[in-house]
Amino acid sequence: NHYEDDKNRSLVDKLVNIGNAYQLLDEFKEAKTYLERAISILSDDVEFSESDILMATALTNLGEVHGRMGDTLEQKKVLEQALNIKQDSLGVEHLSVAATLMNLANCHHDLGNVESMERLLQKAVAIRERHYGKDHVLVAEVLVNLAIAMGEIGDLDVSVDLFERALGIQTSQLGDENPVVAATLSNLGAAYGDLGEIEDQLKVLQRALTILERTHGLKHPSLVVPLTNLSEAHCDMEEFEEMKQTLQRVRSIQEEKLGEDHVDLADTLERLGQAESRLGNFEECKVCLEKALDIQ
Repeated sequence: NHYEDDKNRSLVDKLVNIGNAYQLLDEFKEAKTYLERAISILSDDVEFSESDILMATALTNLGEVHGRMGDTLEQKKVLEQALNIKQDSLGVEHLSVAATLMNLANCHHDLGNVESMERLLQKAVAIRERHYGKDHVLVAEVLVNLAIAMGEIGDLDVSVDLFERALGIQTSQLGDENPVVAATLSNLGAAYGDLGEIEDQLKVLQRALTILERTHGLKHPSLVVPLTNLSEAHCDMEEFEEMKQTLQRVRSIQEEKLGEDHVDLADTLERLGQAESRLGNFEECKVCLEKALDIQ
């Protein structure tokens, strides 16, 4: 009867909300328990068809929990279920479908299925372009992910073109000093490096750093990626003193923000050891490499 239907729906809503609250607290085991209970109720009640959007919402949230717990295969499984329900209930062109396509694409990336990632993102960008137009920041968001996929597939020129298109949209809509612009510049710099265009790589990475330093300060963790990429560009140009100085900045940030025993710091120390070696500073090289080994 309608009373029981309403009662069940109210219970499911509460279970999903509690699950989401646990997720926000990073208590993923508890979040999983509540979301799975909600899904079980929806699955068992004949009044709720599998096309119910509430089921898709619960599955999407559960997928995120699986992802945060490191279970990418299970995340992919439940997101595929959510995608099918959304496509049946809302239509294949709905914006919520595009969001799930992007989440599913990230799963495929983590599983090494880059071609599947690219295929899903092509669908997502087409949906967003139809809804928002070709020059919207939410279109640029997908273009950045698509550029990453194309780069990993090996289509480097296409990757650069996509990054540059996304950058144009973001700069126009968000302004030159937005951290989102800096993130895309950092990705574009890495793509230029893969193409061997080192001078262009240095230019855009310096631009990214300038933005992040102005918006976040000189010791913010967001500086680590562009600084590391910049150090690799200096290495490619055999500018080993500049490489060393850049990596020393990365090391300082990581030690302050992550602690002196973090695995990311070990990677930086290995690169710093390489720079010291190329400069002939073999004692300093040994110290860096030994410290990296102690961490690992």
